[in-house]
Amino acid sequence: MTNFPTIPGLKELQKQTKGASAITVAILDGVVDTDHPCFNGADLTRLPTLVQHQATAGQMSTHGTHIASLIFGQPNSDIQGIAPQCRGLLGLKRQIKIKSSIIVKE
Repeated sequence: MTNFPTIPGLKELQKQTKGASAITVAILDGVVDTDHPCFNGADLTRLPTLVQHQATAGQMSTHGTHIASLIFGQPNSDIQGIAPQCRGLLGLKRQIKIKSSIIVKE
């Protein structure tokens, strides 16, 4: 896992901003375990896809959860993300495509 404190300038940036609810960040990756404690209080929306199950301990879910936590991990949790106050859209890669701001199932 990336050690955020070693990224040059990150601490200074986090003192200035933690993102804003007016900003939406979309993550297209594996299924995200939104029940992970680092997401408590995060504004996350799971996009409709063909996969309706919750995250499991498999590689696809582990990766999706890891990537989402790097961005949306909440302050005072084990994983503090770089933009915890932004809204998040969570989708599965290879299962949705975005066309002119319309989400279309493949």
